[in-house]
Amino acid sequence: MARHRDYTKIEQIFESTLKLVLEKGFAGLKMAEVAKEANLATGTVYIYFKDKDDLINQLYLFLKRRKTILFLQGIDQKEDFDLVLKKIWFAYFEVTMQHVNESAFLEQYYRSPFLKSNVKEESKQILKPIYDLLERGVKEGKLHSVNVEILLSQIVGPIHEMIRAYHDGAVEINAETMNQLYQLVMRGIKA
Repeated sequence: MARHRDYTKIEQIFESTLKLVLEKGFAGLKMAEVAKEANLATGTVYIYFKDKDDLINQLYLFLKRRKTILFLQGIDQKEDFDLVLKKIWFAYFEVTMQHVNESAFLEQYYRSPFLKSNVKEESKQILKPIYDLLERGVKEGKLHSVNVEILLSQIVGPIHEMIRAYHDGAVEINAETMNQLYQLVMRGIKA
């Protein structure tokens, strides 16, 4: 009989892993420290994750899914393209601001040697609604006809940079600055 998965324990492990990775980096992460931080036995962590790589990859996918669900919440893809893109852009900005640590982990992981091709593919599937929307924009002649990865980088990259500047004290984030950034981004990607 298969063992019952205790999702409370899995979330404890994920929260502890996130905290430790942000403090020590991926290389410094030890399964025993994750267990200690989560107030669990080390063996318990191994029940759910075969090793550190598996844990980090599963945490990445968990956070990616959760963030995507949050910023797509209430979005109707059948609405006017421009309206949908605007709603998603502002929702992504808000979710990224509210979940700075998770966003930092996602960015750090994506540039790490822990990124596996199967995880990269699964990540693309999580973002499929976004890719579909961008492809729709290209087909409708509303966005530049370029690879959707380029469009996506031009949409989310400025958000991450603005949030970094905010945390460095270089810029204030308010409705006006968000609208200014949105207008700049749209000028860059609109056909």
